[in-house]
Amino acid sequence: MKLRDMMFLVIGGLLVISGMVLNSLLSGNADAQEIQKEIKQEEILKQLDDYKNSQQEGIQDRWFRRQDRR
Repeated sequence: MKLRDMMFLVIGGLLVISGMVLNSLLSGNADAQEIQKEIKQEEILKQLDDYKNSQQEGIQDRWFRRQDRR
């Protein structure tokens, strides 16, 4: 290889490495996805609790209706 080709190879490698380093420094971690997962999990748990409460209220209503019939 000629000296000129080696210099271009080294310069290209340095550009790639510096681009990777700058990208990691500027963009940081992708915490937004983790936060979104936590929010979804909280919403799902809240909906599940609401469903369980509505089911429990329905069972109690039916039991009281049966008691009224007797």
